[in-house]
Formats: sequence, structure tokens, C-alpha cells
Amino acid sequence: MLVSALACSNTDVFHRLIHHHQIQGPSAGVAIATALVSAFTGRCARRDTAMTGEITLRGAVLPVGGIKDKVLGAHRAGATRVLLPGSNMKDLSDVPDEVRQALTVVPVHSVRVQ
Repeated sequence: MLVSALACSNTDVFHRLIHHHQIQGPSAGVAIATALVSAFTGRCARRDTAMTGEITLRGAVLPVGGIKDKVLGAHRAGATRVLLPGSNMKDLSDVPDEVRQALTVVPVHSVRVQ
């Protein structure tokens, strides 16, 4: 599921992530990792960013299905930046041109904290 990145609030980061966005399944790996890093470091995630992607135990980001619907949903929700697994960039051809042009799409190949 594509999820808007959370604003920084250590007290309700998990509440917002789980209850408001209904995250489920492996596609939520990147979003959950982002929420955890944000909570533990106190660094805010960008509000305008949506993300999807399964992550391995070693931090590799794996491709997921349903990219067209996820990107359209992110656009509809007001996201202007979308993080997608690098292997899914080819799936953007299914997304209408006007939506692609309105978004900054960032390919992600691994999740690493620096």
C-alpha cells in the first residue's frame, strides 16, 4: 500500500501509521521502515511524500504490484513526491501522463540509515 510519509510526532507516529493509513502487507516495508527511523531519530519524514516497496532483512527494496493504482492514489491524496522500488520504474508507463508530470518519482533500491 502506498502511504503518505508522516510528519514528525513521536507520540502519535505509530497511531497515524497503523490506524489512519491502514498499512498491510509487504508493500508497506519502506513506509514502516521510514516511520521507525523517523520515530527513533526524531527526524521528520516529508509530508508530501508517498512510498511503497517490500524490503529484505538486508535492506534491499523489492518490486511490488499495483503501481498504477498506488501512484494514482498518492496523487489523489495530494502527494507530490513518490518513492518507488527501482525495479518498478517501468510500470510508470501505465500511469497517465498528466499524473506522472505532476509527481517527482524517486527510484529506491535499498533502505539504509546514514
